Amino acid sequence: MMPKAIPSALVLFSLTLLTGCGGGEKPDLGTVTGTVTLDGEPLSNAEVFFQPEQGRPSVGQTDADGDYELLYTVRRKGAQLGKQTVRISTATMKEDDEGNTIEIPEKVPPQYNSETTLVVEVVPGSNDFDFDLKSK
Repeated sequence: MMPKAIPSALVLFSLTLLTGCGGGEKPDLGTVTGTVTLDGEPLSNAEVFFQPEQGRPSVGQTDADGDYELLYTVRRKGAQLGKQTVRISTATMKEDDEGNTIEIPEKVPPQYNSETTLVVEVVPGSNDFDFDLKSK
């Protein structure tokens, strides 16, 4: 099972990767958008990770309506073409107004993050992947 601090570490790692270094290979990407729901309700503030078989992951965050759009880097939207393993997580840490660290618990069951069964195929052009997650 994934320790609670790991999703936050994944977010930081992914954001570091997203900044990129400006040079190097620029793979073909497909734009990726969609909606995430949990038990039929929009899942807000969830991190959506697409990890290709080889290469850099793409990441997005859901809004209040559960909608997301993936970023490959800060300047490039989308995800690499091909098979992607998808992980969705709400677990994170943040600071309150007094500087205290608050742990936000995971709402998403393991089969959608630490033990994910979600796999998609990103194709050229626009891709829309909706995820209707079940807590039971």
